[in-house]
Amino acid sequence: IYSELGIAYSELGEDEKSAEYHGQALELRLATLVADDLDLALSKADYGVVLHRQQRRQEAGQLYREAITVQEEKLGPSHPRTLTTLRNLAALEIGLDNLPEAEKLFQQVLQREQSIYGGDHPKMGWTLGYLGKVAADQNQLTRAEAHWREAVRVLSATLSRDHLHTAGANQELAKVLLLRGQTGEACERMASTLDIRLKQRGAEAISTNQSRFHLGRCRMAQQRIDEARQLFTDAQPFLSKTADASALHDALAALPEGQP
Repeated sequence: IYSELGIAYSELGEDEKSAEYHGQALELRLATLVADDLDLALSKADYGVVLHRQQRRQEAGQLYREAITVQEEKLGPSHPRTLTTLRNLAALEIGLDNLPEAEKLFQQVLQREQSIYGGDHPKMGWTLGYLGKVAADQNQLTRAEAHWREAVRVLSATLSRDHLHTAGANQELAKVLLLRGQTGEACERMASTLDIRLKQRGAEAISTNQSRFHLGRCRMAQQRIDEARQLFTDAQPFLSKTADASALHDALAALPEGQP
């Protein structure tokens, strides 16, 4: 019951309550179950997510690895639950700046997903997106673009073009395209993502204002300075307490005065 409550509160975005209940579930299972029990492994995987969100990456990684060993034995290497934990471990390696290891793990996940789904599936889109992020973080922009294009294709086919997951992947592709100098296509994709998030999340959502910021960067690249200034100004109140605040401040400071 504690475990199910932890999952429910995680879905509701209440991380503190989720952490509390997952912690209680893990404590009980550690006290009563043998080391290779599947339920104990599942609790380790769930509590690993809690620690991961708290930036306690070394502890989270240890729990993920212990969980994967049991999940692969009890459920099989290609079971969706096993793949979720393996994907989480790969994402954690990005945070630890172990990019080659992260890429290796994501490739393992993708190969197993391709074998069990036999065609496009949303989870494959997410894995492809992670591979795009790893490539971009290594400044391998050609590979990053290819992975993100495929992620957008898969998510469009399996969810819809207007789904929020597809919109997020579309924005990440646009960020890579902007770095590669493909400004026109980048701006079209940024504008599309902003439109979807405005309709589905509203004008005050963090994700909506992140899209305003990135579209503003596109407009700067197009020398549409007044539009960029308006987008940055609209986004600023909602991003002032996020990781984007510094980049937004720098972008505003870099704007020339008046119309070019």
